[in-house]
Amino acid sequence: MHELGLAEEIFKNIEELAKKNNLKKITKIRIKVGEQAGVEEELLEHSLIDHRFPGTLAEGAELEIVQEKVRFRCPKCNQEYENITVAKCNSCGNENLEIIAGTEIYIDHLEGED
Repeated sequence: MHELGLAEEIFKNIEELAKKNNLKKITKIRIKVGEQAGVEEELLEHSLIDHRFPGTLAEGAELEIVQEKVRFRCPKCNQEYENITVAKCNSCGNENLEIIAGTEIYIDHLEGED
């Protein structure tokens, strides 16, 4: 299960952020998952809540998983696009757009108590 491994890495990052911010208990976590990251959000949620959080500083934390849309940028004119159907810049016609968002998984927000 790919998501269980991701949950392990995410939880390590949560612990590091908590330690860095002197948090003893995590109360809320928001994770952004890019729509092109290849992750089953329900499995990731299950892996975190049922397998990683119990017995830790994140036990009982509210978990919010938010999907991040794919965004592109044209390197020629710096125009940015979201959810385009044709990979072509509407402004200058360039066909070599760069993906700038929507492929990663990251902790977007963390709340807790010290």
